[in-house]
Amino acid sequence: MQLAVWVVYPCTIPVFIIWITCLLDDSVASLVYKYTAVPPSPNPKSKLSQAFRIELENLVDAVQRFDEGRAWFDISTPTIIKLHSLNARSIRIVAAEYLAVEATSDDDNIEDTLASYMLRNSQVKNIQNAIAIWEQAGNSFAEQEPISFSITAKKWNSFVLSEVSPSSMRRSLTNKMADTFDWNVAPNGEAPTFKFHLLLFESSVILELVLLDRPTKTFELPKPGFKRVESFALTKSIDIQPEDVVIDPMCGKGTFLVEAATIWPSAKYYGMDTSLDQLQNAKENIEATNVAVELQPGVDARNLSDWKDSSVDKIVCCPPFGRQFEKDSDALYEDLMREWSRVLKATGRMGILIDKSNVQSMMEAIQKANCHVDQCRTPSFRLGNIRATILVVSKLSSTKSVKEQQKETEFGPLWWEQEQQTNTNQPPGRSLWTAMRAEALPSLVPYSYKRSIAKQLSCE
Repeated sequence: MQLAVWVVYPCTIPVFIIWITCLLDDSVASLVYKYTAVPPSPNPKSKLSQAFRIELENLVDAVQRFDEGRAWFDISTPTIIKLHSLNARSIRIVAAEYLAVEATSDDDNIEDTLASYMLRNSQVKNIQNAIAIWEQAGNSFAEQEPISFSITAKKWNSFVLSEVSPSSMRRSLTNKMADTFDWNVAPNGEAPTFKFHLLLFESSVILELVLLDRPTKTFELPKPGFKRVESFALTKSIDIQPEDVVIDPMCGKGTFLVEAATIWPSAKYYGMDTSLDQLQNAKENIEATNVAVELQPGVDARNLSDWKDSSVDKIVCCPPFGRQFEKDSDALYEDLMREWSRVLKATGRMGILIDKSNVQSMMEAIQKANCHVDQCRTPSFRLGNIRATILVVSKLSSTKSVKEQQKETEFGPLWWEQEQQTNTNQPPGRSLWTAMRAEALPSLVPYSYKRSIAKQLSCE
């Protein structure tokens, strides 16, 4: 059977289209294989995981097992396309397995022995068949392109051989697979043609091949700052629209902008900071998530001289707070708000994350800058060791008197929390934020499409 796949690489260099014809064994398409899905939450009892399990059961032939960090299921190959809508971190096929690891071993090189078991003749055939399924899931690569691969590895606490090193086994299996298949090992930081994951649990060693993945990294960041669910709550509050110019004048590690660019990729994002170390952290987070954010080094948030008046649609930021800023916070906040109000469009909006003890000082600075706090999120929420809140700020019109525009600041759930509560009867709070973020995340795509996005950004 011939499988033809069109692949379009969205790169800044001239767009090109590759036609690939793959010869597959007819028996492969009709078989039922074991697949795995990485749930949206590592806690199988969480509401998010339970909703995911129900969704999975409605899409596949059978859910065999549901563990922390993994769901095991069967599905007929032609229906893999259904899984693109699944709220999972990724979908994988079991490419090879060894299910009879003994609890004791005198082998001084057990990692190498296990790697050899994973590449027995029957397992090599399984890997080849898994690659055929990988192509049927919408993945592809250019015929003239050298094939590369990478393997990550994780050992669960339940694995029977505590002395086995997952990193040593990963290295051993990588070397053996490179020799067996004549593939190149992908350099660190480069997206490989095939992405494998080695999982060691109970008496089993499983080699997974990633079929479907999120187009951007949607969970952990290499340089974590604010949690992504809190970043979602803040950026959701400013109602980002396509083509909006969105800035974070004190972006730090860039977590707000990375989150916004993940959920609303059609806006334009810019981050500034005076700290080059922080901007390097932001750069790593941006590259890891394949999002488009421009960083501007050495910019003082109190003096955005490169930005014209009324040139920004949305501002999102967490200004400094804490004991080290208490003495000068009033003057600092006034300087910041005066400058941010200058660059903000009349129809613009700001989202400010701030600790509870500095809310009054910030609200006074906002008022002095001819702006208005439309919402102050209550109750406050825990942010590390402090209580924090979100302020939603708009700019007062220059054509109307301040008195005409005076209105009470609304204290309570954020506007979108209220809407969701009305529609679904879900109470506001972190559980709602998590559920709404999960719904807003980009859908799963063939892994090779995610890889093409990474290649596109490397071209820029």
